[in-house]
Amino acid sequence: MSVSTSASAPKYAPFTILTTSYKSVDDHPINVYTLVPKLVLANITPGDAASETSKPTPLPVLVKFHGGFLVTGDALYDDWFPQWLVDYALQHTAVVVLPNYRLLPEANGAEIMDDVADFWTWLRDEFPRYLSHEAPGLQVDLSKVLVTGESAGGYLSVQSALGSSAGLAKASIATYPVLDVASPFYTEEYDKVILGAPTLPKDVLGRHIQSVEDEAAKNGRKSVVTSATPPDRLPFALSIVQQGLYRKLLGEDKVLYPMERVEDVSAQNVPSILIIHGREDSAVPVEGSEKWAQKAREKFGEGKVDLIVQPGEHGFDTDPSVTLETPWLKDGLGRITEAWLGVK
Repeated sequence: MSVSTSASAPKYAPFTILTTSYKSVDDHPINVYTLVPKLVLANITPGDAASETSKPTPLPVLVKFHGGFLVTGDALYDDWFPQWLVDYALQHTAVVVLPNYRLLPEANGAEIMDDVADFWTWLRDEFPRYLSHEAPGLQVDLSKVLVTGESAGGYLSVQSALGSSAGLAKASIATYPVLDVASPFYTEEYDKVILGAPTLPKDVLGRHIQSVEDEAAKNGRKSVVTSATPPDRLPFALSIVQQGLYRKLLGEDKVLYPMERVEDVSAQNVPSILIIHGREDSAVPVEGSEKWAQKAREKFGEGKVDLIVQPGEHGFDTDPSVTLETPWLKDGLGRITEAWLGVK
């Protein structure tokens, strides 16, 4: 069993962490981490793999995409992994799967979505075999997959629910997701105070983009960046938003824009979606979630999308005071649990 040594955070103490890659781009592997509850492994013996009567029940899967404006972040970055979500996974004895993906501005939106699609293909086709090798006797139930994510990861969670998971995702949780990507907040330049940070000099991002272009011209291919531990690259992310360059860097394909993508998706193919957002969010305005939820309900029906808006800034749910017993969260998770696991 190969175990990652990169995650020593107390939050991950209940899990054994496995590390592999789900694809490579220009010989650059894109990592995916699997968190297996240690209690599950403790109850599996080598004989379980061979005995039909002693095989444990296949476990549900929780997939989480990390945030960071699609510019920074890492799948194992624990500061952006709320404790309530860790507890939710443990409560339902879920195997947690954390994929990285290519990042802006070295990649564009179409390339990021290619990574997302390739990850879901790997999960469907390769993941069970990978687990059988790394943890003999451990099985997962791919009919019970929940996709989650915060901020840009929330965007990828909703994108997965809208079709990028090829039907694997049975429910989606998106916390403060970037959904109205074509709004003036992301596409126009004006003074924006994001998370208390002042407007940054334009050349912070300009110099970086120029270096990326120079390297591509010199080597005939773009750099591949799939991981950054904040605050690394966070100034680039803030500058992209402040200068209104998000759409330029993301691209124009309709599939990149959840607000527009809703129009092309059938209601029967969309799982239950829960969106959680802070009213005072300065990094991802709550109006985007409100606008998207309204449009999605009109297209898919009232029962498909729940929106919970609570007082708070971006990342408010990472506060330890938010637990599975917090009334608004407990109520919101009810429908998701039923859609994910088939139980109330």
